[in-house]
Amino acid sequence: MATTSSVLKSRASAAAADADAPEADAASADTAVMPAGLVGDVINGIFEPGVNASTIAVMNGSFYALFVCLATLLVLTRGNIHVGVLTALAAGLFASVQFVLREQRRHGAAAGQAAARTAAPAAATEGPSDETRSLM
Repeated sequence: MATTSSVLKSRASAAAADADAPEADAASADTAVMPAGLVGDVINGIFEPGVNASTIAVMNGSFYALFVCLATLLVLTRGNIHVGVLTALAAGLFASVQFVLREQRRHGAAAGQAAARTAAPAAATEGPSDETRSLM
């Protein structure tokens, strides 16, 4: 078992080694801190626009766990009306979230295809943009 003083010495030597190596890349420092796997993807998804697949998977898993809990409660309470209403509300929330995600994917794909079709001809025929003109 390591003593407290040996742990502190190893931390101090690691900090000194980090201070001696200023060429360390900032991106590598960021990736070293972030957890890997599904949790890391969800955390990285917070800082990116849109919703990534890992976030959707975690959200769906949470809803499925909620439905298992509510179904168990329905059985244990012998069909309590309050639990039934809560289950219906949760099902409505799940359905509405899935609808919004499906529409976002559909419109996002259509917008991406339309942008790809118009980007090449528009770039060839247009003059400088407003931002470029203001810099001139």
